[in-house]
Formats: sequence, structure tokens, C-alpha cells
Amino acid sequence: WISLGLFHLLAMIQVAIPSWGLAILALSLAVNILMTPLSRIADRFQQQVNETEARLAPELLRIKKEYRGGEQSERILALYKAEKVHPLYSLKSMMGVAVVIPVFIGAFDMLAENIHLLNTSFLWISDLSRPDHLFSMPFRLPFFGAEFNLLPFLMTGLSIIASALHKPLALNAELRRKQVMNMVLLALLFFALFYTFPAGMVLYWTTNNLISVVKSLWARR
Repeated sequence: WISLGLFHLLAMIQVAIPSWGLAILALSLAVNILMTPLSRIADRFQQQVNETEARLAPELLRIKKEYRGGEQSERILALYKAEKVHPLYSLKSMMGVAVVIPVFIGAFDMLAENIHLLNTSFLWISDLSRPDHLFSMPFRLPFFGAEFNLLPFLMTGLSIIASALHKPLALNAELRRKQVMNMVLLALLFFALFYTFPAGMVLYWTTNNLISVVKSLWARR
């Protein structure tokens, strides 16, 4: 039902904007606006996890330096109990992501199955239902093939910029650096995964990353 709803939303946008490529850009913006309440829930969960990590980090570091094996585990559990923190508290941030992920999966499924994108061009992309294929390389890479696709590079670059701009105030420098590194690794994983995806899907996620960069810049301002 999510895919079907997004399919009709994209069709309505395309009536107002007679370009499927621009309609996908507008769809990403519209979904971001519609998902603002859910995104705030996810952000609140992540903020709570960040605050807990920042509070526990100094004592956890001391325990890991001074103790080993079973005694280390016992002292860590004792710390959680004293601070009234569940040992699996970090999964709370995943609960926030779980609220948002189904919509993105629905969008990708809809864009992958959307017959209207077949043989539809946009900018340098000759067919939104296939990888954007800017040019052919003189060699072939395993999994990636011989086509140079520009959109995945733009998508990943924007994701890394958004990661660099992400600086939660609740985290100290070390935890912030660790979180940014995890986000960069995730961006690289998405690059490998999305490289051979249809251009319409990658265009949607690239726009979403651009919106994340703009949000981060606005928050810093």
C-alpha cells in the first residue's frame, strides 16, 4: 500500500510537472515533508541514545582499560544497572530508523516497477529505468560492469557531506568521530549496492541526500 500510494502521488506530481525526472525530485521533497513527524520521532530516539552514550562513555572507557574478561562484563552491567540503562539501549535508535525505512523501501520498489520510467530520459540519463550510464569505460569491473554511472557518485558524495555536517551536541569529539565514520561506511556500502540500480531509484535517493545536506546547513546556521 505504501508503493501504491507513492505511485499515485508521483503520477499527480507528474501531471503538474511534465517531466518524470523532475517529478522524482519533487516526490523526494514531498515524502520528506510528509514524513517530518516520523523523522522527528527517529531524531528524538537518536538524541536519547547520544545523550546516554555521552554520559556512560568516560566510565565505560575506564572499565575497559582496567578490567578484562568476566570482571569487565560484570562491571559494565553494574554500571548500566546503577545508571538505570538497559544494556541494549542503543537499539532504540534502530527503532527510530524502523519507523522511516518502510517508506523508503516502498519508494524504491515503486520506482523499480514503474513502467512510465521505461525509455524516459532526464538530463544525461537516457533511460530512468536503467543505470544512468554516462559513458563506457575501456575495462570491466567485477559486479560494477563497464559502464560509468555518475548518479551513485553524486549520491555518495552528498551522503558523505551530510555525515561531515552531522555534529550532535550531546556527543564528545571521540563519539562524534565514531558516529561520522559509521555513516561514511554506510554511504560507501550504499554506493556499492546502488551502483547498478535503475537511475530513477538512485535519483530519488540522491535528492534525499541533498535535502539532508540542506537541513544540516540550515541547522548549523
